Amino acid sequence: MAVTLTKMFVLIGALGILSFLFGILAETNKPAAGVPIIGKGMVICKYPSDPTLAYAWLSFGFLLVCSVVGGFSIFYSYKGRKAPTSVFFQSTNFNSFFTITLFTIGLAAAFLLWPIMTHHHPNYNITGNRNSHSATCPTAKTGLLGGGAFLSLNSSLFWLVCFMLASNAREDYFEDLDSVKKPKHIEKTEAGHANTVHEEDDSSEITSS
Repeated sequence: MAVTLTKMFVLIGALGILSFLFGILAETNKPAAGVPIIGKGMVICKYPSDPTLAYAWLSFGFLLVCSVVGGFSIFYSYKGRKAPTSVFFQSTNFNSFFTITLFTIGLAAAFLLWPIMTHHHPNYNITGNRNSHSATCPTAKTGLLGGGAFLSLNSSLFWLVCFMLASNAREDYFEDLDSVKKPKHIEKTEAGHANTVHEEDDSSEITSS
């Protein structure tokens, strides 16, 4: 199956939406807190079974895949013709959006990974606590997964902007390249044809007058 601009455009958007949806599901399914079980000099935190971690990992995974596909879509050789990388980065707009995209990806990854690392989930978590009766069993901070979901969606939208800017730069590059490589005999033929048409128009005007 041939790789086309339209297919890559749709794929990037779809991956960004999937990452967003799984991030939102992770946020909405996250338990508020675990249940503390008081022991002697320790607290055993029991967390309810929930799919938060699975959704968060899926959101992060689709973010990574979207990032790889986004970069691939920009520098891929469509129709067997590859434009030099320098062509894209000559544009100030492309440079700006490319930098913003990478920054947004890093921020989205941080927002998604931090709750994953702090969301204690082998159902039981033993912690030492001198004041066991005031112990709590918190989960990941509320809003991080949702924020990561929105940032992930934004990164895919920025990839699409970079994709369109790169496509325009690629088309301009190949148009200039084709005009330079155009054979001289074709140019002469086109010029002769234009002169012939002009002479015929002049003769028809004289005849009519």
